[in-house]
Amino acid sequence: MLPDVDTKTLLIVPLGRVKEREVAAVRRALERTYRFEVEVGPRRALPKATYYPPRGRYRADHLIAWLAKGDEGWRVLGVTSADVSTTARGRKDWGVAGLACLGGRSAVVSSFRTKGSLPRLADVAVHEVGHTLGLPHCPTPGCTMRDADGRLARIGTDFCPLCRARIAAWLR
Repeated sequence: MLPDVDTKTLLIVPLGRVKEREVAAVRRALERTYRFEVEVGPRRALPKATYYPPRGRYRADHLIAWLAKGDEGWRVLGVTSADVSTTARGRKDWGVAGLACLGGRSAVVSSFRTKGSLPRLADVAVHEVGHTLGLPHCPTPGCTMRDADGRLARIGTDFCPLCRARIAAWLR
């Protein structure tokens, strides 16, 4: 049975001092890619409890847990310009452009590592929302679900045939 995408809404939550054009670019990419409603909620301050003072970053894993606690939206995507990190690759504080839990309700993306590239920020948002829909990283070159492995190059918003088939009901 296909999901009822008409009743699903992804809420974008602007966090901190993120620019309106960054939020708009993310919204356009999500609306162009996915078949659910996308709304932008009110701007919120970054929660102090997610700040990691030793590196002056916000913990992405704590941000997605905080976003998941809200009762708005079927999926929630935080968009920020602050530097975010998580524990990865044997490091407690690995800087990332985005993070989501596989099949989870929330994700976060940051323009900090995309260095002002709106297309790259949009790519990261499509990728992280793909994780919330259950897609793991993909080994196929050119697939939007390919792990960036710390690179800042654009990955694009095209899904490989296998990933596309797995979430076909959600895609335009």
